[in-house]
Amino acid sequence: MMRRTIRVVSLLALLLASLGACTGAPIPQAELQAVLDAQREAWNKGDLEGFMQTYEHSDELGFVGASGLTRGWEPTLANYRRGYPDAESRGRLDFELLSVRPLGADHAVVVGRYHLERAEPADGFFTLVVVRTSDGLRILHDHSSAAAKRQP
Repeated sequence: MMRRTIRVVSLLALLLASLGACTGAPIPQAELQAVLDAQREAWNKGDLEGFMQTYEHSDELGFVGASGLTRGWEPTLANYRRGYPDAESRGRLDFELLSVRPLGADHAVVVGRYHLERAEPADGFFTLVVVRTSDGLRILHDHSSAAAKRQP
């Protein structure tokens, strides 16, 4: 009985400590906007590797797009290179933040809209899971989808 009580008390202490770690201020919207600004700048220069610097550089990175789920930084970069091999296909990228939902002090869910200005413009939406790391904010997961085409 004593061991069980000690385990319960230990678990409660651990839970309270982890809750205490989440009481810091949420990620400011300006920091999240800076991530999107860095992506837009790199994309519009044709620097896909620079664009990817805002993503978590790990095998755990998740990207969901028209082709389904891609796991990992390198495969995600490879998909971008295949899908946007030249300046004409990349076009000029712009973003609009639609909502930010803090998940504690170090995580947020970001919803936004993207627009690619090119010969055949493309519009869509994205949801990002972002984390604060020692290297700054990084995208852990990106779900991007094209908007439905409007009928004339």
